[in-house]
Amino acid sequence: MTATRPQRVGTSMPSSILDLSVAEEGGTVSHTPAPTLIEEWLNSSPPAASLSMQGRWKVKGPLSSSTTSATYQATCPGAPQLFLKHPGPGADPALIQHEALVKARERLVGNTRLRVPTAFPFLLDRGFLVTEWIEGPAVSHLLHSATTWPRFAARALEQAGSWLGAFHDQPTRTYTFINAEKLINDARSAISGFDNWRAPPAVFKDHLTLLERTRPIVERSPVRVSLLHGDFKSANLIISRNYAVAVDISAIFTGAVVDDLVHFLLHLDLELLEPRGCRLLPWGRALEAAFLRGYDPDRVMVPPVVLAWCRLQRALRHYQVPMENENNRTRGMLRKACYALCAARNAKRLRRVWEASRPLS
Repeated sequence: MTATRPQRVGTSMPSSILDLSVAEEGGTVSHTPAPTLIEEWLNSSPPAASLSMQGRWKVKGPLSSSTTSATYQATCPGAPQLFLKHPGPGADPALIQHEALVKARERLVGNTRLRVPTAFPFLLDRGFLVTEWIEGPAVSHLLHSATTWPRFAARALEQAGSWLGAFHDQPTRTYTFINAEKLINDARSAISGFDNWRAPPAVFKDHLTLLERTRPIVERSPVRVSLLHGDFKSANLIISRNYAVAVDISAIFTGAVVDDLVHFLLHLDLELLEPRGCRLLPWGRALEAAFLRGYDPDRVMVPPVVLAWCRLQRALRHYQVPMENENNRTRGMLRKACYALCAARNAKRLRRVWEASRPLS
């Protein structure tokens, strides 16, 4: 959602880099190393052995597997528990993922409450990313849990906003302008070419018209530029004791900070529309406000009209995202309906913010 194509920082990498979640589903990983082989590699590695002199490493797993990775847990008496990730075919190599995590960690140095996992420089030659093991639930888990009180969910979302705000708010500040024309064309392209039950609602044309009408004010509003997380959402923020730990960090592209923001907010909307999260739907505005309050208490990083505009554009653009099991008509219709509902709510929000920003005649 930047004015131009995001600038590459460092080596060329796609947006999804590090995933410490142990809840990956679907598919299997080819050529997944056996735990006994990984144990042999760990115990023969001097850096790994130096973490503890009281025993040998034991590896449990795979804890989860998909077409892109397999994950493991390693333990040794007197040493910290380790998380191991073995990228599958087509995923970014472990070395690239390690470098991205180190880059992200540098941005939060000295912050004890907002962190990224510590990465260890061993087994990279074996194709493994190794980090500290993080105990605690992801924010998405809290949203889906029937035992989570709305107040506690709001606190977790405020921590998520604080993490992203600290990651974006660096001493050197630059600004950019949203390339509204390109983003409108992207949205228009995303909602064309469908038919039957996949066809977008007719009201989407009104949403596009609204984007066009509000385009001038958006193009005149400067937005902060930062290194981007790349996939910031509730599933990628872990609440552990008294601190928040973000995972699945790309830290590759610089761009308008609103890109990370609207990505998180769209996923939050979708989480609350799922059966497991809908009990929190009545508190949706309060949860969203908690996240934005944590991110930018003074409301200076992103103009409200730009945020509202980009949220509507993102909801429209995502209508084209392929859905798993979309061949199941009922499931596909439900998912498309959720995107349509998000677009309708964001259109209403944009009209309200736009009217509030217009000078009185």
